[in-house]
Parts: sequence; C-alpha cells; structure tokens
Amino acid sequence: MLQVPVDENTTEGGLPATVAHAFGRGPMAYVVAFLGGFVVFLGLGAAAMWGGPDIEALINEGKVDQALLLLDREAEPSPKQLRLKGHALYLKGLYEPMLIAYQGAVAGGAVDAEALKHTLEALGKDRAASLAVKTLEDWPGDDVNPKLLELTSDQTTLRRKRAMELLEIRKSATASMRLLGTVNVANADVKSEHCQTMLSGIKTLNALTDQPLAAAMLRDSKSWRTVYDIDNSVVYDRHRCLPEDLVKRTLTALSRIDQSG
Repeated sequence: MLQVPVDENTTEGGLPATVAHAFGRGPMAYVVAFLGGFVVFLGLGAAAMWGGPDIEALINEGKVDQALLLLDREAEPSPKQLRLKGHALYLKGLYEPMLIAYQGAVAGGAVDAEALKHTLEALGKDRAASLAVKTLEDWPGDDVNPKLLELTSDQTTLRRKRAMELLEIRKSATASMRLLGTVNVANADVKSEHCQTMLSGIKTLNALTDQPLAAAMLRDSKSWRTVYDIDNSVVYDRHRCLPEDLVKRTLTALSRIDQSG
C-alpha cells in the first residue's frame, strides 16, 4: 500500500487536516478535496483565459500572424487593440488596413508615436496616401504639425504635397506654419526631375516674393540657391522646360530679398 507522509497539516489518508476534521476520513472527504482542487484549476484556467497572451509581446517577437489571429477574434476591439493591430499590419506592409485600424485608435484616443510614424510614412505611398491624409486630419498631439512641416521638404513629391495639404486642413496648424510649408514645397519642387513640378515650384516662389511675410522665410531657406546652382553658375533647369523670363524675374526678386537681410 502507498504510504503517505504524515505531518501536522496532513492526516494518514493524505487529506488536508482541515478537511479531515470537518468530514472525517470517509469517502465524502475525498470528494470535497477533489472538488476543491477542481475549483482552483478552473480559477487558474479562467485567469489565463481572461488575461490572454501578451499581444504586444507577440508583435515585438515578430509573431505577427499569431497576434493578428488573436486580434481578429475580438468582436469589438478596444482602441488599444486597434493600435496594436495597426502596428502588426505595418510589419506586413499592409498600409491601407493599417490606417483603418489606426483610425479607430485615433477615435478612442489610443495612438502613440509609433502609430504616427507609420501613418506619416504612408503619406508617400500611392494607394494609401489619401487614406493617410484622412487618418491624420484629427490626429491628437502637439508633435503632429511640426512633423508635417518637416515633411514639406521631403524629397518624395507625393509625401510633401500631402503634408502640405494636411497643414491646410488641420485647424491647429498656424498661418506661419502654412506659409513656411509653402516655401519648403516650392524649394523642393524646383529641384524635381519632372518639368511640371519644377514649373509649379518656380511659379510659387515668384508669387511668394510679393508677400512681405514670406521674405524672411525665403531668405532663411536660401531660396535663390534652389533656383540657381552657384557652384556651376547655371539655373536649375536640367530639362530646359522653364520659361526663361519667369526664371529671371524670380531669381532677381529672390536675390534682392536675400541681400535685404
């Protein structure tokens, strides 16, 4: 027969002393002990079930498909879960579904710096750019407008144009931000590889030279050097598609502004 060690907390039958005292050493005592253990087991199981796996940890470990599978089981995902879903979809390069998830996170006030970074990146993606603009229209936080202003100088035409569009849309963007963004876009457009973009840039710079509030911005950004290649003493018009008289007028006005400082 199996011998069960006996101590002050255990009877000879292997039962907890408190159970033995309450129910004796008969069959009922063993039933109660079994049920007690079963309740503990159910409690632990429920805790594990309700706590669930750490979805953020799964994403950080690169287990993106597993994380998405769990998130897709949620009938009504929370704003935080939508943010995490957006993070996971970004890692799979699925920008449009990512942005839809982030829109829910924005509505629930659960966005973070990583979500903003991914959404700003989407401004330069052909198929996702329009949705990215919509997602960023009401994005909360004081850091959004400065980041958009920085993107108005981006080398990618689509991204800088969309960033400028957002500065025009967002009510929190100031008039000076919008004006500087316009200067930045024009400076970048002039150095574009495409004639239409270059023409748009030179026309905008020409118009800005008549705006007193833009003078300091044109001077600080050295706009005249975006039109004139000082190292080679030539105008930036590699495709020879800019009207010579327009370039000359713009360059003269920009030089005058630069010297006035």
